[in-house]
Amino acid sequence: MFSFLLRRSQLNRSIRPQLPILVFVVTVVAVGLVLGVLRVNAQRHVELPATLSLPDSSNRPDFVPTRLPDLDQMLEFIPTPTPGAEPRRPVYIEIPERGVDVEVVHIIPNEEGLLVPPDYTAGYWYDSAVLEEDGTVLIVGHNREYPALVFRGLVDVERGDAILLTDQYGDEYTYKVAEVEIVELGEAGAADRLMAYVEGDDSMRLTLMTCHPLDECSARFIVVAFPVE
Repeated sequence: MFSFLLRRSQLNRSIRPQLPILVFVVTVVAVGLVLGVLRVNAQRHVELPATLSLPDSSNRPDFVPTRLPDLDQMLEFIPTPTPGAEPRRPVYIEIPERGVDVEVVHIIPNEEGLLVPPDYTAGYWYDSAVLEEDGTVLIVGHNREYPALVFRGLVDVERGDAILLTDQYGDEYTYKVAEVEIVELGEAGAADRLMAYVEGDDSMRLTLMTCHPLDECSARFIVVAFPVE
């Protein structure tokens, strides 16, 4: 152990006189590296002229994209829905006096040929008549308290009540109730009576249909209304 320490001490004495030279060499190398980095950066940052002349647009190749117009000008070309372009169909129904206030979605018969009302909205039979045209506009809805009060208030409707429909363009149509009927499904001829309400005739009318009584389907509660001119 002692001989090892002695050799280490002798080695330190031999290196100590050469330290100033090593420090000088390291300093020169470091300064050279710094100057080289500064020179490269100076070459990269080339000053551009204040104004640049663009080539004549008439000589521009075909594949060069043309500058788009401003956003305000582009919005002028965006087409907007034109009222009357599509048949007017109901998207909302209100019966103010009976608390009916619900969205209407379009439905079609299922595989069994039945019109199944949606859970949270009323359903407009897509193959029935459109608004402002002759025929029957048919809308169905559930009569129950859960999960939503869709046509819960329909069974309280009376003759003379107003029904408001709104189409997809935001236009409103007013109907007046002319007939209220209950059809028991178990009675003779019930299917034919229901079909007569669904098909109606050539007059412009609105037919609403729901189950009766509450939370059961033993009968159908039917409301027929006509447009108010």
